[in-house]
Amino acid sequence: MRRLFFSLVFVVANASLAQDINPPVAPPQRIFGRDVDAWVAQLKQTEQAEERKLAMICLAEFGPAAAAAVPELLVVCKDELQPENQYWAAWTLGAIGPAAKSTLPYLLARLNDSTQPVSYRTAACGALSRIDPQDTRVRKATLTAMRDRNVEVRAEAIAAVVALTPLDSDIVVALSKALLADEDAQAAATALLCVGDVGIETLVKALERGGNASRAATAEALGCLGRDAAGALPALLRSLKRERDPKVRSVMTLAAARIGPKDSATLAALVERVLREEHAPEDKRGIGAEAGGV
Repeated sequence: MRRLFFSLVFVVANASLAQDINPPVAPPQRIFGRDVDAWVAQLKQTEQAEERKLAMICLAEFGPAAAAAVPELLVVCKDELQPENQYWAAWTLGAIGPAAKSTLPYLLARLNDSTQPVSYRTAACGALSRIDPQDTRVRKATLTAMRDRNVEVRAEAIAAVVALTPLDSDIVVALSKALLADEDAQAAATALLCVGDVGIETLVKALERGGNASRAATAEALGCLGRDAAGALPALLRSLKRERDPKVRSVMTLAAARIGPKDSATLAALVERVLREEHAPEDKRGIGAEAGGV
């Protein structure tokens, strides 16, 4: 109980602190003393998997400035003897961005092929949305991947779909459906934070319609918004009063504390939650300890 109490106090006390906003950092000119050409040369000349991996990670750090690496990265993508580096090659192409548009057909084929390694498919999915978020083929493939049989592919597609343009009602509807699926709820709730007001509205609806995992993920996401989710606080408090699952109640309570630390209804809910924990049997007090780690 004490851990839950001090967690709530910490949240309330820090709710008004502003977050530091770091300006974008320019891409480096050299990494470990080497420029783009030197890292591309290493990628071409070595067959050692770890050295190739290092080269690709460094090339990704150069971002669009590493456009010269695209042809060689495509070669690595096709090297089935090094499946891990197929993943890193696709990931690096995504980091390069629009300059890698020539690789779209290949990456689309990898994403759509369910026989490919899952890690490779997820890397291809993430890369596609970074390379050309306006391409209709990318849009179709990403939305389809949100319904894939594999949970990791679905999670990557859910994260990638919010980067597509235009970000229209079809995407919001797809995310709202994913939010109601237990396995996809966390990824969908996180993605909806990037959608603006309509994302918050979708999260609020899930408080009443979703299962335990969905309600918990939704409350946690709203809590991450802090005071920006003030409009959702009444709905969250209503859901908290009705909630019977102790774990979900803990998540909702902490979310309410982050959103409205000075709201009288929120404070009343926090007090009620602490009292419930204090009078709970010993074998049920693990909820407070778990919430204290949030």
